[in-house]
Amino acid sequence: MRAFLPTPVPRETIAAILDAAARAPSGTNMQPWRGHVLVGAAKGELCAAVQEVFDAEAPGHRQEVQYYPDEFFEPYLSRRRKIGWDLYGLLGIARGETAKMRAQHRRNFQFFDAPVGMVFTVHRELATGSWLDYGMFLEKFPPEYECEIEEDTSWSCAHGVERWRSNCGCNGGRPFNQLWRAPLRQALDELRDGVAPLTEQEGNKLFKDVWAARDGYIDVVLNRAPEQTEQFFKTHQQHELSEQEQVRALELMEMQRHTQLMYTSCGWFFDDIGGIETVQIIAYAARVIQLARLLFGQPGELLEQAFLARMAEAKSNEAKFGDGAQIYRSCALTMELGLEQVAAHYAISSVFSSFAEETELFCYRVKRISFAIHSSGRGRLAPGQAGPAFLARRCRRLTAPFPARWHDAPHTGKMRCGGQRERTGI
Repeated sequence: MRAFLPTPVPRETIAAILDAAARAPSGTNMQPWRGHVLVGAAKGELCAAVQEVFDAEAPGHRQEVQYYPDEFFEPYLSRRRKIGWDLYGLLGIARGETAKMRAQHRRNFQFFDAPVGMVFTVHRELATGSWLDYGMFLEKFPPEYECEIEEDTSWSCAHGVERWRSNCGCNGGRPFNQLWRAPLRQALDELRDGVAPLTEQEGNKLFKDVWAARDGYIDVVLNRAPEQTEQFFKTHQQHELSEQEQVRALELMEMQRHTQLMYTSCGWFFDDIGGIETVQIIAYAARVIQLARLLFGQPGELLEQAFLARMAEAKSNEAKFGDGAQIYRSCALTMELGLEQVAAHYAISSVFSSFAEETELFCYRVKRISFAIHSSGRGRLAPGQAGPAFLARRCRRLTAPFPARWHDAPHTGKMRCGGQRERTGI
């Protein structure tokens, strides 16, 4: 089109055209952008690499595409300064606080702690027009909704968050009360608050920031590969940790993980403290106490005593369960797992399975030191000795001699397993 009518175009029409143009396809429909979604270890590695360059102030580093001029000039200089000071002012950073400004700038390169990072790129050989296409692409997908969360509310309880702490009436429909919720919640809160200072005391010997390490430990939980654990230590350790220190560090992180798990929502949704869901969160608390005893000794023992005293106040609606303390002893503690159980599992399985010299058993790698099979009639005897060759999440040392006997009689089978341990732990 090379000719136009002289009719004036309303400002609103121009604005609508520009708005539509911002959502237009790319030039020649090349769609030159490429998106990269980063989570977990991949995001952590990229952030660490970029921040390393930022921290070093890399004098030889220069962007491939120059975004700003070498020297700013008016009116752009004043505009840039104003938005900068306004931003820093909202963050409580005053003029001249260079270190704080730089620390805030550094947060750009960790996606401001977002759990997901997205990077969009354009091929370096494409020209300026593709960068314009890229900008329009980003504008084409802006946030469409914004929501604000009202404090102390939930989707599953009409009484706010009372389902997690009181006898609010929300349950599965049985004619039971939920008076057990308040003492259970109090017991968990007291346990959480009890391990927190102990965690800081021990964690400060191992980590730069024990709570940042606790948060970063999710990458290890999601990926138990050895290299992920090494990356975790590289990021968070206060100094080069010995193998024994790494064991304690991981035990500390597992204790804190279970401190979070014991608040799992399903433990509060149903009718009675003796239900399988609530028993499970009590088992998580038992794991916290087990690791606290291992890590802290007597203070860990005292945590269990206080926990049981409070749990005794959580009365079940069913006489067979009694109260929370009884459930802890009869149900949760029976789930407790130590290396002696791992050794027993290996010993019993060795009667029926032919293990290699080194074999993986769940998260453990077990090395066979000695082993033999002796048969007599229907019976078999499997004496041997085994220990850890490598543990995917590191563990205290265990060397377990084991004689395992299998007596096979018509219609019945009995297993006997005995042994002794040199050192046990979690």
